[in-house]
Amino acid sequence: MNQDFSELVEYLDKKFQETATKGDIGEFRKGTNEKFSKLATLEEFDQFKKENKEDINSLREQVQALTTSVDGLVKFMTDSKQEDMMAKKQTERYEKWFQIIADKLGLKLES
Repeated sequence: MNQDFSELVEYLDKKFQETATKGDIGEFRKGTNEKFSKLATLEEFDQFKKENKEDINSLREQVQALTTSVDGLVKFMTDSKQEDMMAKKQTERYEKWFQIIADKLGLKLES
């Protein structure tokens, strides 16, 4: 039975040696305070958020302007392509008419 208590006492001694002392807690608190003091204050963080929000809004406006410009270019390209197709069709029609007129007059057109 004494041996059982000695094992228990040894076990508890080990456990108490592993627990933190007041000095350990004080050192931990000091180290933690030093680490937290390096972090930004609430005012600094609010200023950081405000600056980033302004930057993001500026970027959003720039992206919107670029999108509008690209849309305008796409519309211009589409309109130009349609006009080119219409002009080609009109030219083909004129060539056909000229050929009909030349055939009726007995003339040979050169290509």
